[in-house]
Amino acid sequence: MSAAEIFRTTPAPRESARLWGSSVDAPREGTRPEGYFLVVEGWALARDAPAQGVEVVHEGRVVAQAPIWLPRGDIMRLHPDIPGAERSGFRAVVNLLRVAPEFTLDVVVVLPDGCRVRLAAIAGRRPPLRRATGPDRRPLMVTTLGRTGSTWLVRLLEQHPGVVAYRPFFYEPRVASYWMGVLKTLSDPASYLQGLLPDLSRRQQSVAFPEGTASYLQGLRPDLSPAPWWTGENRPSPLPPLPPEPDLRGWLGGDHVESLAAFCCGRIDAFYEQVAAALGRPGAPYFVEKVFPDRFILPALHELYPGAKEILLVRDFRDMVCSIAAFTAKRGYAAFGRQHARDEAEHIRNLRGRAVCMLESWQRRSDRAFLLHYEDLIERPEETLGAALRYLGLDDDPGLVERMIRQATELRPDVQKDHQTSAGPRESVGRWRRDLSPALLAVCQESFGDVLRAFGYEDAAERPAPDTYEDLPRELRDALRGVVPLSATVAVVSKGDDQLLDLDGRPCRHFPEVDGIYAGYAPADSAEAIAWLEAAREAGVEYLVFPWTALWWLEYYDGLARHLEANYRAVRRDRVCAVFALARGEAPDKPGARATGGPRTGA
Repeated sequence: MSAAEIFRTTPAPRESARLWGSSVDAPREGTRPEGYFLVVEGWALARDAPAQGVEVVHEGRVVAQAPIWLPRGDIMRLHPDIPGAERSGFRAVVNLLRVAPEFTLDVVVVLPDGCRVRLAAIAGRRPPLRRATGPDRRPLMVTTLGRTGSTWLVRLLEQHPGVVAYRPFFYEPRVASYWMGVLKTLSDPASYLQGLLPDLSRRQQSVAFPEGTASYLQGLRPDLSPAPWWTGENRPSPLPPLPPEPDLRGWLGGDHVESLAAFCCGRIDAFYEQVAAALGRPGAPYFVEKVFPDRFILPALHELYPGAKEILLVRDFRDMVCSIAAFTAKRGYAAFGRQHARDEAEHIRNLRGRAVCMLESWQRRSDRAFLLHYEDLIERPEETLGAALRYLGLDDDPGLVERMIRQATELRPDVQKDHQTSAGPRESVGRWRRDLSPALLAVCQESFGDVLRAFGYEDAAERPAPDTYEDLPRELRDALRGVVPLSATVAVVSKGDDQLLDLDGRPCRHFPEVDGIYAGYAPADSAEAIAWLEAAREAGVEYLVFPWTALWWLEYYDGLARHLEANYRAVRRDRVCAVFALARGEAPDKPGARATGGPRTGA
């Protein structure tokens, strides 16, 4: 391998108020590391109390850290009266695969109160990691989050003869992510050094450092704590020094890492050779997988497979929130991060970090990735899919695109239906306007507003939801004007609130009702809801109104929603309410048909 090179190490201005002194002694300008690792050494002496440790930061992310504990006789002689001077040294080992080929690293000391003081900046470059010879097939990565329509996109792409995928809707293949995760762990000095000098204690680290600081060094001196000891992650004791023999150091950090990369790529290639053979597409140039916006996996795949392609699939994050909530209700268990939050508001705030990761991924790779909006895929499927195929350099003949959409739609519609959480594709777009309460919409605006604007989405402040329940009667009157004739008989899913029947003098009824009064309870299931609906229609009800407080009916009673879509016409559907005209002549030509002939799935 060609050697890495350090251009310069620039000390930061001295922070005399918090430190007695500090220095980053290595690496120096002109240093050529012996492999895909970099040793950062120096000392730091805090004024108030011993510092917690040192971190090495790349693009805002910690890539290595170390305690301050190494003996430094020179510093003890310089500061003989200062406690801790005798053990003020540090040594951190950076896995250079976790940084860009041209990099700048910040070395910072972590003080007892959690404050961080910058010690130096290190600028350099490393050789790119290349995949050994193998099949010409390369990754097509769909970078996305959960509940964004990604499974539908993969299903569409797999209909092209130039793409192989393994059973979307049945499995969730992340074979490339799996093996890149293996490479990430085993290429780290914390892992391979663990094999040389393991730490067999069960002690916990006094400072909780992020993952990935002790993998290949873990191979030299492993810690056999409850976590897999060979990874070197969460090692209680500091890493051992690198071997003194230059050839062995170079082999561990160089040839060893390159062999690991070749092995991991070989496993990816072998798996998709099998899939391609099973599909009868041995010459297909792409395999497609979903990938989270990870800071290691995506750059590593681009580096190892120079011809790799990336489709960054983004969906309005407010719709994503609604889909997660509906999926949780439908399946009966929490997922997509909801299981880690106490309530919906906390979950939304937690999702901000993922949304920011999506934006950062696009900003870093906008020169080589393809940005695809879920909404475009649903509303303009032929145009959007064709543009994606052109980006991939694949045949985008309109007839082929139409056939891909038709085949994907017809393939196991029962499984697709089980996966979706809205009545249809149109209803999955902009559902936040009708599904989110004012309080949750405000949390979404706070959490996603800047990211939504960056991706070109409408600002919620431009179209606010009803402020409070007290505003709902007025909002309903405004919503029905020009949509429902004043003479029409209207039923409102009202929970018995007479205020919701004050609709500019229209004859109104509660829904459901029994013997002319509010029934007092919701239907047991969709069948009962449909029976009540048809009874109301036979009794003369011409329009059925679901205020935003009752829009959950259309998710929970999915059979009712399908019945309405198949037989009646939605004359209004927005953040305030959904209104259906119950005249049979108002039904669409085909149940659920799309004028565009687009896909029949809705996330």
